[in-house]
Amino acid sequence: MSGFSKYLKRYLEEREITAAELAQEMQMDRSTVFRYTTGTRAPSDIDIVRKIANALQMQNSDKIRLLEEYDRATLGEKTVNSYQYVRKLLGNLKNVTEKVCLDVGKWKQAAALLGTEGNICLESRKEIEMCAAALFEAAKQENKEVYLLVQPVYREIQEQVQRVFQGSSVKVEQIICLDQDFWKSHENLDVLGLVLPLGFADIVYEARYYYDAISSHFNEMCWMPNVILTESQALLFDYKMLRGVFFQEENIISVFRKQYGEMREQTQRMMVKLDGVDEALKFYVEIEEKVFDEENPMMLETLGFQPCVGSCICSNIYEECVYPFPGKDAFIQAMAGDRGDWEGLKRVCEQTGREIQTTSYFQMEGLREFMETGIVREFPAGLYRPLPMEKRKLVLGRIFRQIEEGNSVYRILSANIEIPANIFFYLGDEKIFFMRVMPITEKGFAQVQVLEKGIYSAFRRFVEYLEQRKLLCSSEESLEMLREFAKEYGIL
Repeated sequence: MSGFSKYLKRYLEEREITAAELAQEMQMDRSTVFRYTTGTRAPSDIDIVRKIANALQMQNSDKIRLLEEYDRATLGEKTVNSYQYVRKLLGNLKNVTEKVCLDVGKWKQAAALLGTEGNICLESRKEIEMCAAALFEAAKQENKEVYLLVQPVYREIQEQVQRVFQGSSVKVEQIICLDQDFWKSHENLDVLGLVLPLGFADIVYEARYYYDAISSHFNEMCWMPNVILTESQALLFDYKMLRGVFFQEENIISVFRKQYGEMREQTQRMMVKLDGVDEALKFYVEIEEKVFDEENPMMLETLGFQPCVGSCICSNIYEECVYPFPGKDAFIQAMAGDRGDWEGLKRVCEQTGREIQTTSYFQMEGLREFMETGIVREFPAGLYRPLPMEKRKLVLGRIFRQIEEGNSVYRILSANIEIPANIFFYLGDEKIFFMRVMPITEKGFAQVQVLEKGIYSAFRRFVEYLEQRKLLCSSEESLEMLREFAKEYGIL
């Protein structure tokens, strides 16, 4: 019996409602409703589940639980969990670029402690926090690399790294444990959400990962599993962050550094930071190589508040709207190729003759924002001036031409799915999975390529859930909505 049937049956029993009474209220066959409660049959459509909830006058919390149990019964635990964790990640990413402002004054006491000789025993969370902050400050002043074998659930440590090393040239490396259990791998999205603020920040930061059972990692190593290292100092603390030891003796530090090196050999890069225009160009080149691959062509998908309008802009518009900066010509070439005029917009690979094909998932409010403001969310805010209205109309018209020519698919997301306006996702395959966030600075943005394939798979299941639950309009439905919208601007 599925969780849906169990929940529905228990709900009816607790309220002394029979399946016959529910069937009568819904004007359905009594045997069909009875089978819903026994698990021998499931509703064929989620709309029937909503009718059941309405017939029973369920409170909102009960209705949500019933729908969730139906999702798990029909779509599977993995897909539902991925959907929920991706939505949670999207919510967290909304404020990912906010600067961390911590009180510097309370770290002075720890800075004095680091000046003492020998090792220091730490007996509280506050002492550990102060010691870590002082260690980071010392590493920054002395330009020493910092290595962390620390799970990002310790937000205090993550925030200190961001506060201290923002704008610094000091390298920070972090080794993270990801859950190897297939049925728990979606939980790694939470880990990603805690790591991304450092990935998007102006920090020389690298995250590496290894697989294990995270619960075992803490339970078996609960003595002192967390380590922060520099060339001359080491801080260890327990999993509850209540006890720690700060080491300064050279022979002890050398042992820890050797152990860290051996541990590092068992890890892989979790993500790659791609900062600035030069790194962005590499990204576009890599995408084109994959899309145009003759034997294994890749379909590129984008997910964002706005549709992917960059492919609808030709080079003369870029010339007009992009501010002068070193590398402007290369940027325009990467973005627009040889599309010098509006009529020659087909992007075709010279070697294969294949056109770029993309699918763009977006929200109507995002397209409306573009048409009202000229802001292109794909681009760094300080890199270009907003497009004037006549250019926006050209872009909107080009969207229809791309659809008609079969180059692109545009599909509208339900407004119930919150997509932060500052985030843009590119989904290709396990090696082409990017997140871009902007603005970081007036003329900058940050871009992260996620390498851990389980996280990519969770996003694929997220899109599958949207498809199955009709939270994603079909291409035909989207085209009709776009036509109605375009009429407001005299395009059609």
